[in-house]
Amino acid sequence: MDGSEPVCRPFDAARNGTILSEVAAVLVLEEEGHALERGAQIIAVIRGCGSAFDPAAKMDFSHKGRGLKDAIMLALEDASLNIGDIDYISACSNSTKGLDRMETLVIKEVFGSMRSTFLSAL
Repeated sequence: MDGSEPVCRPFDAARNGTILSEVAAVLVLEEEGHALERGAQIIAVIRGCGSAFDPAAKMDFSHKGRGLKDAIMLALEDASLNIGDIDYISACSNSTKGLDRMETLVIKEVFGSMRSTFLSAL
């Protein structure tokens, strides 16, 4: 730390901290048939999901990202999508060096370094 105010800048080599805060969110999902029946405008569709963890990580996340990689691959399979079908990746990005590096490693491993050049600052 250089004495300046901490700034949360995920994936930035010059980041100098995280911002602690509280947040709450509500996500309401509706079955597509019900939405169409009531004439709702469909703004997003969940095509697949994946959930995994890395049992080797114990009380902390694994810096190798096995659980994250498995979850991504399961989500792609569940959605019947290929890696090339993905246009946007929303990473956790909490600005901690360990997690940013792990996410970068997994994203590059799964999606290839050409599609993740924005993460090359790490």
